Amino acid sequence: MKASKLMIETSNLPGIILSKGAQSNDKNRVFNLQAGETIKIRSNIEQPNYLYLLKGETKIDLPDRSVILTEASKSSPDAFVMPNDQVLVEVTAIANTVLYHIDGKRLDDIITWIGIAQSLENEPEKLSILSRVLTTKCLTNLPVESVYELISRMKLKPYTAGDVVVKQGDEASHFYILQSGQ
Repeated sequence: MKASKLMIETSNLPGIILSKGAQSNDKNRVFNLQAGETIKIRSNIEQPNYLYLLKGETKIDLPDRSVILTEASKSSPDAFVMPNDQVLVEVTAIANTVLYHIDGKRLDDIITWIGIAQSLENEPEKLSILSRVLTTKCLTNLPVESVYELISRMKLKPYTAGDVVVKQGDEASHFYILQSGQ
């Protein structure tokens, strides 16, 4: 995962499935469709979810209307808000297309992470910890606030080869995330 001044690249976050066709995932999915290829996606009634066109052109068919999403030279991708009634949405790629399907909660979390990353721009050590925490599977389902609190208290602590970090059977007083090495 990479963090820069204005974005967090989410391509390596747990929960994102690179898929060809409709695979089930509660969080988000990336679809890479060839021109003419069609998939069907069921909308979620519990919370809003969205389709973002990252590349190409696609047609979205609903029972009452059709929508065309077209890649343009914009700073942000074209987006479609999925209906909240569990309707089956048919998506057809007009040109080779990359779509990002994400639920509202996950989108809110990503926007929050971007804000946190921006606030840590002048603290590369903390930004590095954020990158590691966001890809640590056991921490990805914690509330954003809890992870932020964790990050604010964490420190990078270098060890050299042969240093004993923890002994088996000792009482745990710290939580370690390995940044590099083994």
